Amino acid sequence: MSVQYENLEISCRIGEAVFHLVNLKFEQTTRDCPKHKHSKNSYEIHYFPYGEGLLFSQGKRYPLRQEILCVTGPNVEHEQLVTGPGPIGEYCLYIKMDALPPALQQNIPPHSPLGIFLRTPFWYGQGDSCYHEMMHSLIAELEHKRTGYEENLQAYFKQVLIYLIRKYETPQPKQTGLSPIIHDPEKFHYLTIEESFLFEYATITLNALSARLGLSSRQTERLLKQHYGQSFHQKKLEARMSAAAALLRDSVTPITDIAFQLGYSSAEHFAGAFKRYYGSSAREYRKKRYQQAGAETTI
Repeated sequence: MSVQYENLEISCRIGEAVFHLVNLKFEQTTRDCPKHKHSKNSYEIHYFPYGEGLLFSQGKRYPLRQEILCVTGPNVEHEQLVTGPGPIGEYCLYIKMDALPPALQQNIPPHSPLGIFLRTPFWYGQGDSCYHEMMHSLIAELEHKRTGYEENLQAYFKQVLIYLIRKYETPQPKQTGLSPIIHDPEKFHYLTIEESFLFEYATITLNALSARLGLSSRQTERLLKQHYGQSFHQKKLEARMSAAAALLRDSVTPITDIAFQLGYSSAEHFAGAFKRYYGSSAREYRKKRYQQAGAETTI
């Protein structure tokens, strides 16, 4: 079972910032998610109603199980593995925040709702049935589109953000904000970029990505540099090497086959790229990870 809504126009305001819910999906999957990170002002909210897995982020390992909730924000590298005997269920919201002027951002009160949100680029903890019900409510409104559904979607989206902020904070005085809808087509670019590199690291080209974005190759390169600090070649290499590390660590697939899965024309070409990126050969990397895994099981 899977449900996906893309290119949504659901917005709300928290303090001085406008947030956009760009994509909402639910899926049950046995597929691992390679290491990746999001652009400036981009966030993903992950909620797991069932299943078992692991989240790797910032050098730490976090168990994924029923009612776990986590948030990954700008430039936070993260990777998910499915470890249970069956699929893992996941609700995922992709959120984009409008950029704030530097002078305004510097003056945001640190204990205001927006201040609490912005200083928490990564969060992991326990969700509950309240969050699960909000996910059901969002999907029901998108599915049935009854009278007033746009207003309800804004309200539920804002509830999600306030729910997260309350998870992050110690109790603070209540404050209010407005909830206008603001349409900005550019906010859809970031999800397209991230999904292209995440799932098509072997085959994606600059021309193909540019066509999806409706931009020229030069404009796409400029967008990548501005929001990720990387060129297309660097971003694709990062995605390929993250996938390579996961395959070497979690499978017994021959290195030659891994090279072709990643889109390299030969094992030698892959071997050279891997060693330049990680500073060791693919064979040494796999051996070291197996040794580490063996040591962990004896602790």
